[in-house]
Amino acid sequence: MSAPATQTPLPPSPTPEAAAPSSVIISSKIEDFKFEDLEISIGTIVSWFNKDSAQHTVTAGSFEAPQREVFNSGALSKGEQYSFVFHEAGSFKFYCVFHPRMEGTITVLDNP
Repeated sequence: MSAPATQTPLPPSPTPEAAAPSSVIISSKIEDFKFEDLEISIGTIVSWFNKDSAQHTVTAGSFEAPQREVFNSGALSKGEQYSFVFHEAGSFKFYCVFHPRMEGTITVLDNP
């Protein structure tokens, strides 16, 4: 006969005040070769979903002045998504590397 298995007790669950606050997630679709402009609060997560059959990118800046170091999704095929958390207030322009006329703006408000 083998020895009975021992169980390790689980650590206690965090109290509600110790749990991290939940983030707001905004879904934005890429469809018909267009982005949606959004107005959000600081700390919001924006998730872009590609609904087009063509690949697209979500790249900070513009074709003339790219800012890939801020955010850059890389190529997104149909059905793929990219998410980014906006931690600062301001206006953030973005575009598609493959289709430079595809542009959008995220306006991040400094409000609770």
